[in-house]
Amino acid sequence: LIVSSWQKGLRDFDGEKAYAAIRHDLTTPGITHPCGGFAGNRHLAAYAERGYVPDEVGPASNTLEYAYDDWCLAQLARSLGKTDDVARFEKRAQSWRNLYDSTTGFVRRRRSDGSFVAPFDPHLFGTTGGWNGPGFMEGTAWLYTYFVPHDLPGLISLLGRERFNQRLEEGFARDYVDLTNQPNLQAPFLFNYSGKPWLTQRYTRYVVDSLYNTSPYQGWVGEEDEGQLSAYGVLLMMGLFEMDGGCAPRPFYDLSSPLFSRITLRLDPRYYGGRTFTIEAPGNSPRNRYIQSATLNGKPLTQPRLYHDDLVKGGKLVLRMGPTPNVSSGFN
Repeated sequence: LIVSSWQKGLRDFDGEKAYAAIRHDLTTPGITHPCGGFAGNRHLAAYAERGYVPDEVGPASNTLEYAYDDWCLAQLARSLGKTDDVARFEKRAQSWRNLYDSTTGFVRRRRSDGSFVAPFDPHLFGTTGGWNGPGFMEGTAWLYTYFVPHDLPGLISLLGRERFNQRLEEGFARDYVDLTNQPNLQAPFLFNYSGKPWLTQRYTRYVVDSLYNTSPYQGWVGEEDEGQLSAYGVLLMMGLFEMDGGCAPRPFYDLSSPLFSRITLRLDPRYYGGRTFTIEAPGNSPRNRYIQSATLNGKPLTQPRLYHDDLVKGGKLVLRMGPTPNVSSGFN
């Protein structure tokens, strides 16, 4: 959140102090706090030493979480000109690979001696022996294999594009995908990175149609977690998402199929001059959910991506919609 704010020009705080605080958190092992509870990252020491959180120490999923955190810090280091830290933390951000098992194509629980825990069930949910026990926090190996938001090209290279897509489509068909909780919210947008953005358009509409409604009791399915699922719903309905959390030096939004035919964003005058940005989707309907062409201020887009610095200048994104995927047009 702090890194994303800085990268987007929300800089009414001391960047150097923020950087020092984040760096401290990612380099200082956590401690039991004298007032109770735990401060810092509980399994950081083992992660820093071995490049992963061993099964005897804690959840395998923390390796994936810590690696993403490292990448975020590296991007802030890049923006602040701290080249040594860029290299250090981008290298550590590749630690997710230490849990990848090429024989199964999944990330897996791994012991301190380097061996993978067997037997292996990619759909075994959660941790054992308590909240911080071995396993995958609120998820499965299947789900967390796709939790590499900062290095999807690397994951696709290891899995192979065909298996990456086939497995993900199977996940939607068999309900392996979990859109009710945070570790897998990026799932519909993964196809934007694997050569099939029309599937992102299909499945984002599927999520809105099947998991969101106007009930005053439960407008979404799952645990809200301080507004995240409702915010996710808003982004889905706008046809926007941030795969890497907006932490790249030049942040961008992943594009998909908006629910509405016209959306107007009124940009904060404190940071972006109070301009407006409009998303128009001519022909949009429940049937016409596929993007046929995309233009930004009249110029064709060549990839399913809208940069934040373009959005905050104000202007118009036009997504012409149709009933079937247009696999040969624009960024498709």
